[in-house]
Amino acid sequence: MSTGALDNRGTKFLVAFMDNKITNQDIPPELFITTDSKQLVHVNISSPGFHHSSRLHESFTVKQGQVHLTQLHTSYRLNHTQLAKKAILIQSDHEIVVYGVNRELHSDDGYLALPVDALGKEYYTISYAPSYYYTLFTVIGTDHHTNVAIQLPNTPGLNVTLKGITYHQNEWINLTLNIYSTLEISSVADLTGSHIISDKPVGVLSGNKKAVVGNTGGSRDHLVEMLLPVDSWGKHFATVPIPERYNVGDIFKFVASEDNTIITVTGMDHGVPFNDKFTIAKAGQSIQKHYSSGLYSHVVSDKPIALYQFSLTQKGGPDHADPSLITIPPIEQYAAHYTFTTPEYSLGNYTNYFMFIVNGNQKNGLRLDNHPLPSNTTYHKIPGSNLVAGYVGISVGTHTVNHINDTAVIGGILFGKAKLESYGFPVGLLLTPVNSGCQAKAMDYGDEIDNDCDGEVDEEECDGKDDDGDGRVDEDCRCCAPQVVGMYYIRCALDNRGKRFLVAFMDNKVTNQDIPPELFITTDSKQLVHVNISAKEPNHPVKLLQSFTVTQGQVHLSQLNSSFRLNHTQLARKAILIHADHEIVVYGVNRELHSADGYLALPVDALGKEYYTISYSPSYYYTLFTVIGTDHHTNVAIQLPNTPGLNVTLKGITYHQNEWINLTLNIYSTLEISSVADLTGSHIISDKPVGVLSGNKKAVVGNTGKSRDHLVEMLLPVDSWGKNFVTVPIPERYNIGDIFKFVASKDNTVITVTGMKNGVLFNEKFTIAKAGQSIQKHYISSFYSHVVSDKPIALYQFSVTQRKNGIDHADPSLITIPPIEQYAAHYTFTTPEYSLGNYTNYFMFVVNGNQKK
Repeated sequence: MSTGALDNRGTKFLVAFMDNKITNQDIPPELFITTDSKQLVHVNISSPGFHHSSRLHESFTVKQGQVHLTQLHTSYRLNHTQLAKKAILIQSDHEIVVYGVNRELHSDDGYLALPVDALGKEYYTISYAPSYYYTLFTVIGTDHHTNVAIQLPNTPGLNVTLKGITYHQNEWINLTLNIYSTLEISSVADLTGSHIISDKPVGVLSGNKKAVVGNTGGSRDHLVEMLLPVDSWGKHFATVPIPERYNVGDIFKFVASEDNTIITVTGMDHGVPFNDKFTIAKAGQSIQKHYSSGLYSHVVSDKPIALYQFSLTQKGGPDHADPSLITIPPIEQYAAHYTFTTPEYSLGNYTNYFMFIVNGNQKNGLRLDNHPLPSNTTYHKIPGSNLVAGYVGISVGTHTVNHINDTAVIGGILFGKAKLESYGFPVGLLLTPVNSGCQAKAMDYGDEIDNDCDGEVDEEECDGKDDDGDGRVDEDCRCCAPQVVGMYYIRCALDNRGKRFLVAFMDNKVTNQDIPPELFITTDSKQLVHVNISAKEPNHPVKLLQSFTVTQGQVHLSQLNSSFRLNHTQLARKAILIHADHEIVVYGVNRELHSADGYLALPVDALGKEYYTISYSPSYYYTLFTVIGTDHHTNVAIQLPNTPGLNVTLKGITYHQNEWINLTLNIYSTLEISSVADLTGSHIISDKPVGVLSGNKKAVVGNTGKSRDHLVEMLLPVDSWGKNFVTVPIPERYNIGDIFKFVASKDNTVITVTGMKNGVLFNEKFTIAKAGQSIQKHYISSFYSHVVSDKPIALYQFSVTQRKNGIDHADPSLITIPPIEQYAAHYTFTTPEYSLGNYTNYFMFVVNGNQKK
C-alpha cells in the first residue's frame, strides 16, 4: 500500500565527507548521481566554500539509466574535530538519487544521501569499537541559525576538544549551525550513542576514520553512513549475511531510542534454528553481536531501534572484502521500487551484489532491470515472517528494482567487494516518521496520508458516516472533497481532549492570602468517566491520590496542596498526573486572593519537542517558565534569550543571555526558570515530548494602574503554531485596549495585521528578524483584526491592568490566540471560580459569517 511518504529521492541534498586520510594515496571524494525520471534532469552542485579558492559550482544533466560522477577537491574532506563550511548543495528540477563515496587507495566506503526534506531533528550516532584510528560523526546544517545540542555518550576516557574547550563523557556541546556548516567530532573512544537534537532538520554522517572490524586480519577501511533520524527508526528488520564471505561472519550493532528496549533475533543458521534475546537498558546505548555468515534473521524490538551491519576485515585467501558499515533498513521503511548505482573501485571493478528481502509469496514478481531474478537464485526464509531473502550478483552501473505488483515492498542493500576494499549501503528506503507520534493533517482527498492517525491511509468511504469509530466523519477518505470551515480545512489533528495529562503550577505567591492550586475537569462523554489524579514525589510532605467520576455536563474541582506550587528557579518532582478511561478536558487555575490566571491543559499525546516561551515585560516580579517531563530520561536543551541583564542560577551555575542549560528530566520532573529580565523567546528543545507552562509570577500589564496578576498559559509546541489568526478584544474594557505579543518561529517573519479601528480601515506590517524574537503591540478595545504571517508564529493577548477607581473591573491575564488552522468543530469547557464570589464570564468566538446561525 502506498503511504505517501518521503523517500531517498529528492530535489535538494546537503552532503559532506568525513575524515579518512592517513596516507598520501588520496582519491578525491565522489558523488554519484542518477535518476529514475524519464525527463532530462538538470542538476547543480555548489558550495560557497570555506575560503575563496574552494568555491564549487557545477551544472549538468542526467536521465534514466545514466550516472553522473562528480569528483570534488580533497579540501572538502573534514579533518579531525573541525567546524567548517564544507557542506555541498545538490539541487535538481526533478528527483534524483545521490551517493557519496569517500576513499583512498585500498580504503573505501559510501553512503546513500538523504534529501533535505527527509532529514530530522534527533539522531544517535554509530561507530565501530574498538577503533583503529578515530570514531567520527559529522552534523550538516541545512538552514540558518540552527541550534544544535549534542550529548556525548557515557564512554570512559572520551574527550573532544572544540574551540579550546574539552568535553568528556555525558557532557553537552551546544552550537549554532548555518546552511553549509559542518561540524565533525572525532575521538579515539567510541562515539556510538552521541545524542544530537536540533531545532531545525540537520544531516548526520557517522562511522570511523579507519577501522579494523573483527579479529580476522589487520586491513582497515573507512566506515560511513548517512543516518536515519530517530523518528524513522523501526521495530522490525530482516538481515542478510554479506555474500560469499566463507563464514567469516558479520557484526551487528543494535542502538536503542528508548530505555529498556527488548530485542529478539530469530533465524536459521545453516539449517539450525537460532534465537537470541537481550535488553538495552538506556536510550542511545548499543549492543554488538557477531553472527555467522549463514544466518538469515528476523529482528523484532518492542521499541524503535537502529540496526547496523559491519562487514569484517578480510582474512588471507580468496576472501576479498574489507570493512564497511551498512544501515539495515527497517521493514517499516521498505519501498516499492529503487534506482541505484554502483561506485567505482580504485583499482578496477568491485564484485557487486544486490541483497534483497521480499514477501515469499511475491518473490517471482521481483524485477531487476525489468527482468526476473536469475533462475539459480537461492531464497532463504526469514523465520517468524512471510519474508524471504537472498542476493544476486550485478554488473557495474545503474540498476532498477521493482515488483510487478506495485503494492509490494522490497528491502535492498548494495554491497561491493574487492581486494582490501568494500562498500555497502541501502539501495533506497522510505523515510516515514514512524516514531514521532502521528500528527494528523488536514485532508486533501486521496492524499495517501494517514490524516486521522489510525495507522491506515485513505481508508474511509465518503458516505457521511463515522466509518472508523473515532468520532469524525469522512476525515480520511479517497473520494470526497475535504470538509472546510470557510476557506480553511477542518483539521483532524489531536486536540485538547485526552486521557492522560501531566500538569504543574508555577510560582505565584507574594502574600499570605494563599488559595490552593485547582484543577477543573469535565468531559463531553455520555459515559461515566473514571479519573485518577496522582503525584509521585517520594519526599513530598503531602501524598496525592484522588479518584472520582465525571460525566457530560459535570465539572469536578480538585484542590491541591499549595506545596505542589513551584518556587523561583527550581528543579523538583512536582508534576501531577491525571489519567482517565475516556477523554476529558482539564484546566489548571493558580491564584491568591485578588490574583489569578488559568490555563487549558494539553494532553500528553498533543505535546511536542520544541517551544519558545512567553512572558510580559517589563516584569513586576518575575518572568517564568516551567518544563514538565512526561517520560524517563528526557534530554532537554534550553537556550536563554538574548535579553541584556538576564541571569539564571541553577545547581550553583549562573547562566546568562544566549547561554544553554542542559539537563535530563524524568516523568513527573518539573523545572521552573525565573528571572526579573524578560524570558520571552527562551528556546526549549527535547528528544521526547514535554509540557511547558509560561508567563509571569505577577505582572502589571500596561500603564493604566498598579494592580497585578499571575499570568500563565500551557504553550503550544512550535509544530502547532499557525499563520492565520483572528483577534477579539477583551469585552467591556471601555477602550483600555489589549496588548498583543507576536513570537516568531523562523527568521525574517513578515506579519500583516488588518482590521477596522472605530470604522477606519487599519493595516500594519512588520518583520521579526530572528526566530524566538517577539514584537509587542497595544491595540484599542474596539479592534477586531485578521493577522497573517508568512511563517508560523504564536500570538498572545494580554488583558491590561484595570484603571484605579474606575468601573473597569478586570485585571491582567495571558491568553493564547488559537491559529485558525487549529480551530475545531466543537468544544466542552467550564468556568473557574472567583476567590470572592463569581466572575462575569464571556465566550469570545470567531466563525464563518455564512455559518453564524
